[in-house]
Amino acid sequence: PGITKLKPRPGVMRDFRLTVDYPEDLLLLRIVLRALGPMASLDAICQYLDQRPHLRALNRLPDITFYTCARNAEPWVSEAARSVLFSGVPEMEYIMVDDGSTDRTLEEMSLFATDPRVRLIVNPRNLGLASSSNIAIDAARGRVVCRLDADDRLEDWTLRKEWPAIKDALETSADIVYPPYHEINEFGGMEDPEPKDPRTHHHAGGAFMNRAFLNEMRFKDGLRHWDSAELNKRASKVGRIRYWDVPLWWYRVRPGSMSQPSPEREALRP
Repeated sequence: PGITKLKPRPGVMRDFRLTVDYPEDLLLLRIVLRALGPMASLDAICQYLDQRPHLRALNRLPDITFYTCARNAEPWVSEAARSVLFSGVPEMEYIMVDDGSTDRTLEEMSLFATDPRVRLIVNPRNLGLASSSNIAIDAARGRVVCRLDADDRLEDWTLRKEWPAIKDALETSADIVYPPYHEINEFGGMEDPEPKDPRTHHHAGGAFMNRAFLNEMRFKDGLRHWDSAELNKRASKVGRIRYWDVPLWWYRVRPGSMSQPSPEREALRP
């Protein structure tokens, strides 16, 4: 009904910063303002949050954002989501984007939307993987971003062990970290026990990227093939690329996937 004016007072210093730029921040601000009412001031808000650290957690940014963009991936998307949510990586969020599916992909994704770490985005029409990736990147809050394609999956618990070192690398010496991967077939069986060298394809899926760097690079909007190669071609000229030693994800080779040869697809290679 009215406007609450916040009156700052010189010398009010705290070891946290309240930035209102995501829905979670508005929720926190609404809770605080309802509690303080006309007594609200920057000093009062700080004191209120000092006494309630559990509320400050609502405003805490995750360390990493995983995201999955899916179109007609009903048979696999749940497996991909479970591998993210049960990876054991702390301080994470997971963005799932349905890109105009005509099967039950959206219904499968919706089963995970009750997890507080999950945000579900539904495109009004099919935009393609590159454009959908940019939508997820715009919504991401983590300092690190990792795309997991809808028919792939993370290594069980391996990432939890490797994550601290990857996080440190992306904060100090790398803009993109490409880990090795194993190939699995349509039914989830391992194709080859030898891990694949990430230098061969530079898959954006499975790569860990500094979000500030990724915000500058972005994927090429509208590109429907070779988005990983196109991004790497630009990123390798201006960024710091690092190749990890430990396999961290599984790449599914199946009919109709991007891994299958196609003259039309080859003609579009950047």
